[in-house]
Amino acid sequence: MTLSVFSGPTDVSFQKLGRIKRPVLVDKRRMTVIAAQFSQGRILFGSDSLVVDGKNDIKSTYSKVSRLPGRSLVWGFAGDEGVGFRFRDWLLAYQLDPSMDWPTFADVASRALSQFNGEKRQRAKLAGVELKDEDTASVLIAGAVGGVLDVWQLDDGGSADSQKHRGFVGIGSGWPHAFLSYTTLVTYAKADGANPQVVWIGLEMSARFSSKCDVPVLLYEVTDSSVTRIGPDGRAIIEEGNAASVA
Repeated sequence: MTLSVFSGPTDVSFQKLGRIKRPVLVDKRRMTVIAAQFSQGRILFGSDSLVVDGKNDIKSTYSKVSRLPGRSLVWGFAGDEGVGFRFRDWLLAYQLDPSMDWPTFADVASRALSQFNGEKRQRAKLAGVELKDEDTASVLIAGAVGGVLDVWQLDDGGSADSQKHRGFVGIGSGWPHAFLSYTTLVTYAKADGANPQVVWIGLEMSARFSSKCDVPVLLYEVTDSSVTRIGPDGRAIIEEGNAASVA
């Protein structure tokens, strides 16, 4: 399948991408990439889907993007799975007040994440274990809060900051690959950065090049009223139960 996403004659073939040999990297950390692109009243939010057990090197796949039922809100985490899943469970149970604005919500969410990261640090100190960067978690969260679309990063140091002014943002060890791929397409191939296929390719390249990221890529379009899964061709995928069909 060949995708024409540029203003010029250049095409990108995912068949060719599939034949690219993954470089050997020294970095053996658990890797992930969560990325968001903000423009034209919508957010494109995606991730890779590989999970690697750090002890046994057992590979599996699952969605690294979580969605808040009944709300236009999605998020993903990078780093420790235990902390990330605790944050997911907390947010799924949290009663988000419709009148709450982004700074207030981000502060509450950042405090919860800081608590989970802090408890992990305390347990490690008691055990006499030195934590590494990937032993805590950071979160990228996007959607509509108080009627406003935004993208916020909650880091493992307790900070919470809006990122939508940056355009294309991300977290995770695989993020630099996604950023370089996306920026190359937009800057040198003159691709439309708001095109879902361009964001998909950035994630696809990151998933294939990063040593412990992998396909399939998951991508969602988030507006102030809906969350829609997007396929590699840029079209919406209608999900019904466990099945998915292309609109």
